[in-house]
Amino acid sequence: MKAVRTGAADGRVNPELRARALSFVHQEGSHQREHREFNRGLTSQVPALRHIERVQRRVFRALDDHGTTQSVLAHAAGAEAVAFFTARWVDRRRHSLLGDANGPVATMFVWHLAEEVEHKDVVYDLYRAHGGGRVRYLFGIVCALMVFALSVVTASAVLIVRERQWWRPGVHVRMIWWSLSFVFEVLPLLGLCLLKEHHPDRWSDPDWLAQWLSNYDRRGGVAPAWDHDTLDGIWPGEPISSSSLPDGAVLVTV
Repeated sequence: MKAVRTGAADGRVNPELRARALSFVHQEGSHQREHREFNRGLTSQVPALRHIERVQRRVFRALDDHGTTQSVLAHAAGAEAVAFFTARWVDRRRHSLLGDANGPVATMFVWHLAEEVEHKDVVYDLYRAHGGGRVRYLFGIVCALMVFALSVVTASAVLIVRERQWWRPGVHVRMIWWSLSFVFEVLPLLGLCLLKEHHPDRWSDPDWLAQWLSNYDRRGGVAPAWDHDTLDGIWPGEPISSSSLPDGAVLVTV
């Protein structure tokens, strides 16, 4: 967020993009607060996850401390690309991924993905406004993808062991199936992001997440609640807040 705020203040950025960038910073600030609150509760129950958080912080701190505004924006734009295509991937598999998930946790997860779709082009436009090219963008995508993949795989393994699911073959079959599906669907799309004519606006938004977001009451912070029976949410929803999450809630139960 610091790089986006700094980049938006640059004189090369037009007023319209500056306003979008500052809106992005505000939105990501809300995400960050909810993530911290949720992670605090989760790591208090599963202390091993704190190691993953520490590694993530060190990576991001190293990028901020040693990178230029352009290189940090490249990483941020790459992370947004990974998040957008992850949202598309989840949208098509929401029944298998979230069918038996805890309702409030799934709602917060869907809320985050939906807003990643909403601001998919902001950081990329800011990066390009700072003269960013495809080489650094490739570095940003690769770096973001590596952090994302290692965090997900490691955290999933920790939670599977904690829930004593390690010896269930079905758990591993599902994890392998989802992983392969993600690799073969998302990686080629990320590769297309390096084409000269690429722009995030040219990618269609996932249908269900777009519908979900259209029913989100921003003023009240009330979102459509994920429902176990319909699997597609119920309107109206519930306030977006990780404080409502129950003890021991896990996002995806495999």
